[in-house]
Amino acid sequence: MTDCIRHLLLAATLAALPRLTVAQARHEGVYVLLAIDSLKPPAFRHGLIPGEGTSIDAMSLELERHGRLRGSVVLTTTDSGSITDTIAAVGSGTVHGDSLVLDYSWSYRHSSSTGEARDAGLIAPTGISLGQFAGIGPRFFWPGVTLHFHRL
Repeated sequence: MTDCIRHLLLAATLAALPRLTVAQARHEGVYVLLAIDSLKPPAFRHGLIPGEGTSIDAMSLELERHGRLRGSVVLTTTDSGSITDTIAAVGSGTVHGDSLVLDYSWSYRHSSSTGEARDAGLIAPTGISLGQFAGIGPRFFWPGVTLHFHRL
């Protein structure tokens, strides 16, 4: 194989790889839910009957190499009893300056509920702020809610 063909193959291979910007690499890591507005987890959403409702026990995002995203939400629903469930999310995250765009799908472990989402927020070296993640946001809590994540 000639050097020219080798260089063309190398160039084609590199062009096919996902782009990883310096900003993207700088923000790789694990982020855990620190607060929902000013409330520390677990955050409880009351049901119709006193003592019943759903609490968000934990939430995490992991921004991996090449823009991959993994995330989870642990929640407990209480009515006549309690059940703990996990929402798993997989997809991609893209960083542009201080903006983060997440494209992902999510599903509950114990039910057939699924969804797809595109969420945007702010990212800094110490954390992420999002308006919602995996269906947990304004419809779950209140309009204008912000989820604050801290980088581990």
